Amino acid sequence: MGLKPSPMQAVLVQEAVVESIKSGDLNQYEEDLLQDFCNDIDLYLVGVSL
Repeated sequence: MGLKPSPMQAVLVQEAVVESIKSGDLNQYEEDLLQDFCNDIDLYLVGVSL
C-alpha cells in the first residue's frame, strides 16, 4: 500500500518541482523525470477529484 498525500500536499510538491524545472540547473534527463512526475501528480489530482 502506497502513501496517499492530501491534494494540498500534492499541489505544494508540484509547485516545488515546477520551480526546480524553471531554475535551469537541471540536465535534460532530470528535467524529463520531473516533468513525468508532474504529469503523475496531475493524474493523481484528477483521480482524487472524481
